[in-house]
Amino acid sequence: YAELWRTITSGREWRGEFHNKRKDGSLYWESASISPLTDKNGVIIGYLAVKEDITAQKAAEKRMKELFSMVEQAKREWEQTLDHLHDFIILTDAEQHIRRYNRILADMTGRPLNELTGQNWRSLLQEAGFRFASFNGVSGELLHQKSGRTYDLNIYDVKTDDGALQGFVISLNDTTELRATTKELQKTLAELNDAQSQIYQQEKMASIGQLAAGV
Repeated sequence: YAELWRTITSGREWRGEFHNKRKDGSLYWESASISPLTDKNGVIIGYLAVKEDITAQKAAEKRMKELFSMVEQAKREWEQTLDHLHDFIILTDAEQHIRRYNRILADMTGRPLNELTGQNWRSLLQEAGFRFASFNGVSGELLHQKSGRTYDLNIYDVKTDDGALQGFVISLNDTTELRATTKELQKTLAELNDAQSQIYQQEKMASIGQLAAGV
């Protein structure tokens, strides 16, 4: 109000918003334009106020801010969740240029976070020491030569509601421990089969010996 009166008493127009109270005690928002009225000598003799009730508009703006806040919060929570994964998640455009990604991509490539957007994901991974052990266009296997870790690669299309290709989701799942465990299990199974075979041969030889002794 102080700014309003300073403005209009100096002969200038004031524009702004009020949070006013009706006679019934209810509150409402209004947009106002207040201009001084002067006589022929330039002396202010009154004021002209043009007002518009913008309560519904303010409520809609508040709701939009709340929705945007909820979206941003969900976005932050989702990104924080992805950043704690040991697997790579990369979102690209239709030309396979990186749009979004989780933090492990920056950690593994040694690139700053702000330099990854717009890069071709395949070229970036190859520069970072990844080698395609197999790849059929939609899935495959990658080996990181420096760490010796292996990753299963899967690519999923992202399409609009009308079916137009919008981009891709690239998922790299670290299978190093799983492969090591599988290899160890296969080794154990092979050893078990060898032991069973030896026992069978020993029992077979013992049976033959017993038959020969009986004869």
